[in-house]
This record gives sequence, C-alpha cells and structure tokens, in this order.
Amino acid sequence: ANRSMRDIAYVVEESEAAYGSHHTMGNITGNHDKPRFISIAGGDMPLWGIDDKAEGWKREVVVGDMEKGHAGLQLMKAIIATVPGVPCIYQGDEYGVPGANDPDNRDMMTFQCENDYQVEQLAATKALLHARRSSMPLMYGDLRTLYVDDAVWVFLRHYMGEWAVVALNIRPEARSVEVAMPDFVEAVSANVALAAEGGEAALADGKLALNIPAYGYVIVNK
Repeated sequence: ANRSMRDIAYVVEESEAAYGSHHTMGNITGNHDKPRFISIAGGDMPLWGIDDKAEGWKREVVVGDMEKGHAGLQLMKAIIATVPGVPCIYQGDEYGVPGANDPDNRDMMTFQCENDYQVEQLAATKALLHARRSSMPLMYGDLRTLYVDDAVWVFLRHYMGEWAVVALNIRPEARSVEVAMPDFVEAVSANVALAAEGGEAALADGKLALNIPAYGYVIVNK
C-alpha cells in the first residue's frame, strides 16, 4: 500500500529499454509459487510476517475486502494488458479465485462464477484483452510516460501513426489529471476505448483531461 506508481513505471520502462517495445516477455498475474493476488489486494493475505504456504492449510483463505480485492486484480490486468510484453493470466485470475501459496493456489478449475464480483471480473478481463487485440499501439507501440506521481501513471503507446493513452490509478481516491499530447501525435479527436466505472476523458487544444477512478483505469485511443 505504501509503494509508489513511480516504481511500477520505472520497472516497465527499464524492461522496455532492455527488450524493446514489442518483446514477448510475459507479464503475469501470478503463478503456483505465490499467493493469489486478489487475496493480497483484498487484505486477507498479509504480504509479510506469515508462512503463506502454511496459511492455506490452517484456514480458508478468502478475498477479504471484495470491492478492493476485485478492483486491485482488475487494475493489475489493466496494467499487463497495456504495457509492452505479453499478458499472462494465471488460471483462476480471470474471474478472481482467492487463495494462499502452493498448494492452495492450485484448486481445481471451476467453470461457473460464484458471485457478482466474479461475473464482473470475468467481463472486465474479456474487455481488457479485447481492447488490447483491437489496438496496434497496445500490442506493438513505443511507450512514453506523459505523467507519473505516487498514485497515477499516464503513458502513451504509439505505432505507425496510431496511438493509445492509458491512465492508471493505484490509490483509493479518484484523480483528475491533464496531460499535454506530444507534438508528433495527431491528436484531433479521442475516444474512450475502455474504462473502469467513472472513467472519463476529453481532448481539447492538444491536452487530454482524464478522470481516473479509484483503483481504476482509462484507455483512450485515436
């Protein structure tokens, strides 16, 4: 909770500098050697001070705060769907399965959502991956940071005259940010391709005004 969005931006930019914008390194939501991210984001699995493998044997690990946990997982998938690299979704993270470390993160696959949160999580996963597949910049484009602070990161993906702007907010308060579009980008009009509930964008005079929901994202394209 105390980490900064600047840390995420730095790691992504460092990776792009090493491997290029169109690399095939996997950006993962989790794996069999980690507790389920949704249980960390929801607060039921502490990051420190426990044996995260033993925890799954001792009790039923759940999400915790359902709103925060599902919003956090959705935001993570928004990040990996829009930065350079290949989004890799660990089985169960597409709809939000809770759990501790191995073997509690290897439950049998279920094929039906258990609650409305999971239904919404699965729909958001599909929408994010569709937005990525529908955008050449999100798949292949160079990355340029337009704005970053401890809570918010706004970056541009640009490819062959097309562009997309992604705004991410990792804090529990909604944010409004205005960014200047680079001179090399033709920014006459903009379309909100996808956003978490409450996300908005408006383009005027080469400046993009963004309303980014708490734990949310806005994806804008030409």
